[in-house]
Amino acid sequence: MPDLDTFGFFYKTATDTDDTYDYNSQEYAEFVKLLISDGVAAHYGNQFRATLSGSNIIVQSGAVVLNGYHGLNKGDVPLTPQLLPSGDRRADYVVLKVSTNARKLSLELFEGAVTTGTPVLPEIPEPTDLLAYLPIWSYTVAAAGISVLTDCRIFNLSGSNFKAGTAVPSAVTLRPGEVYFQVAST
Repeated sequence: MPDLDTFGFFYKTATDTDDTYDYNSQEYAEFVKLLISDGVAAHYGNQFRATLSGSNIIVQSGAVVLNGYHGLNKGDVPLTPQLLPSGDRRADYVVLKVSTNARKLSLELFEGAVTTGTPVLPEIPEPTDLLAYLPIWSYTVAAAGISVLTDCRIFNLSGSNFKAGTAVPSAVTLRPGEVYFQVAST
């Protein structure tokens, strides 16, 4: 049977003579991706719950693992979608975005196309080595304001209070190997 390319912790090879190795953030992120799926941590803060306040979406505290990187939001973050002229509608996402080259995690709005008919949610770009996105809420915006928020959060499996078998909301698109869980109400 052939040997694997590496063994042990990260990039230890059979020719290494000592047990030291300096790991960069990309190597560590690759290791984390092997252990933890992308998603919101069920055990920290308010799991990025969101509320409407006038024309603002207030995203609460939470922790996330995204593309092997983790981030914390310790307080409320207000986001203000642009309202539309009368008769127009748009479907948007609130997303968590990790940018490895800028070394930051942020909350952003992804705006869909403006229409007078039924709005369609925008496509979320596939993750790359530099950028990854995780939609956590969707909503419809019009001249009258923002519709009810729809929960799109995908939770990683590091907590224990999950309700399995929950139907996946239509706004959530799972990539191969991802599983949707909803935190059970207490």
